[in-house]
Amino acid sequence: MKKPKSVTSELQELESLSSLADSQDAVGPLRRALASRSSSMISRAASLAARFHVREVEPDLQTAFDHFLGKGAGSDNLCSAKIAVVKALRALNSEGKDLYVRGMQHYWPARPRQGQRDQAATLRIVCADALTEVGHLELLTYLIDLLADPTPGVRVAAALALGSTGEREATLLLRLKALSVDESPEVLEACFTALLSLEAAAAVPFIGRFLVAEDEKVKMTAALALGQSEHQDALDLLTACWNRQTTQDSRSDLLVAIALLRYPRAIEFLVSLVDGGEDDAENALRALATFRADPQVLRRVELAIDRTNDPLLRRSFEAKFRRTPLA
Repeated sequence: MKKPKSVTSELQELESLSSLADSQDAVGPLRRALASRSSSMISRAASLAARFHVREVEPDLQTAFDHFLGKGAGSDNLCSAKIAVVKALRALNSEGKDLYVRGMQHYWPARPRQGQRDQAATLRIVCADALTEVGHLELLTYLIDLLADPTPGVRVAAALALGSTGEREATLLLRLKALSVDESPEVLEACFTALLSLEAAAAVPFIGRFLVAEDEKVKMTAALALGQSEHQDALDLLTACWNRQTTQDSRSDLLVAIALLRYPRAIEFLVSLVDGGEDDAENALRALATFRADPQVLRRVELAIDRTNDPLLRRSFEAKFRRTPLA
């Protein structure tokens, strides 16, 4: 009598396939794997269920998730199995809203204090993303909790998730979070990015208020967000901030933000600084180097260099724009 294959062997055979003609062929092996209590086995099976789009195993995926969220949590302390299940359910277009909510509320081994490590942070992030995708009616309520999460990466994910909702209420939450000035610059940056995606015209003047912050990190986070917005109203805010700065480092960083705007008025402003040949010419040249592949900008910068008749600026131009200096 032929010896039955082990679950591990069955999964290995599935993993070796680039495609599957009939997903029914995978149902049995995947169900057997998902019934195990091995975190690595569940992760492999969930990944395969997603790859071959085996919708029949959705209940088995949810059962496995429940196990590792409950009494089996200790055997999945990195949450790898639970994360794999969530990703699989998303790939299968499952509406596992309750499962995603429970994952967003999971901490391991316990809710950490600020700065402490948390093994479940990635799980909360992928669950927040999944819940946003299915449009849960109570999504904002759960994302508010994650905006106060002790792990910065989770707060970033919550802010970006709010930006993808398209809801007016999300704008208000993001403004409040930004005004609280999170200790992590990445969280403030995510709030600005989300606000710009929701309502750029209203977000630009709001973000501009942070350009007068005493904290240099906060100021530059706002400046870079405005630059990346490429919004027409951002240039006046950035140039006004640039004029207020007294240190060369701050002035240089702001010119980089202005270069990010990319539109003609911003480039014209930077070229005018090179043309002036004054203290900020070198910093403006550094910011303009982003456009080295643009022949029109390159020509305008080169003409400005010619007008300055400054050999040091000429050498800097050749180096930054990666050109071979003339002998």
